[in-house]
Amino acid sequence: HSFRSTTKPSKLQNTSLKMGIVPESFRDPNNRRHGTIVVVGLCLAVIFSISGFYNGVNLFAFHPMLMSVGICLLMPMSLLAFPYNMMKPLKERTNLHGNLAVLAVLCTVAGFVVIFYNKIIHGKQHFVSWH
Repeated sequence: HSFRSTTKPSKLQNTSLKMGIVPESFRDPNNRRHGTIVVVGLCLAVIFSISGFYNGVNLFAFHPMLMSVGICLLMPMSLLAFPYNMMKPLKERTNLHGNLAVLAVLCTVAGFVVIFYNKIIHGKQHFVSWH
């Protein structure tokens, strides 16, 4: 099974591929869709980060930032890094996938630890809501 598109590139696409302006892997419409997923994840991470810091810098503000970067940005990047970058060697793709997944989990755990510690500081109960 090939991940490459079967459509013939236009003259402009061929020229830009030869010049190195557009990577060959971008011919595949799946790669563009996955790029869109990463951009949406980045936008969500930025929006949640800004909203977390809206009332100033405090410990709570790091919770939405770390959680959104881990879940909305790094985890989708990790999932898409492995199967759709077929032009790179298997070991390189596996390492990229694993490193991004580890970073995603670390950010998510750090976001949880921050909010857990913040509740301890303020004397609030843990796990009293579904959120």
